[in-house]
Amino acid sequence: CPLPLGFTSQVELLDFWCDSDESLAELQAKLEKSVQPGIEIQTLTNIPLRSPALQTIVESALYQVILPEDCDLAPIQAKVNQLNGAESCLRERRGKQYDLRPLIKELTFSSSKPASITMRLMAMPGATGRPEEVLEELGISPFVVDVVRTDLTLLSIPEETETNA
Repeated sequence: CPLPLGFTSQVELLDFWCDSDESLAELQAKLEKSVQPGIEIQTLTNIPLRSPALQTIVESALYQVILPEDCDLAPIQAKVNQLNGAESCLRERRGKQYDLRPLIKELTFSSSKPASITMRLMAMPGATGRPEEVLEELGISPFVVDVVRTDLTLLSIPEETETNA
């Protein structure tokens, strides 16, 4: 799931084909020697070759939005409540109208320091919620907040997998 410029992620998934007889632990040790600073390989999983492509089984993405210290929180909380209660939320993207509301699986506001918004958005082909669209609907510029993707949820994990966690 690509991220807009300026957004960060604590979780990324990568599928690749490897022609090697090495164990997952050996392969992970080799990969860890060549990754860029700040990147940590958490898990390698061997999946069947006929498994669906990764981008087709990502169901949703979880985002944490850290709000500026000086923002007025009451209107934000009210807008979160309003959006959660709405049956639809019509928006326009690339000249076409779409309903943002069914793409929002979860939307919560926390006034704890630092104040934040958590959102779980659909990430399916043809049905992808974008965090900047939710922020704009809430009246928040995506350029004044820190947005971090913290989780990706898969529809299903293929059977016959081997994991090195």
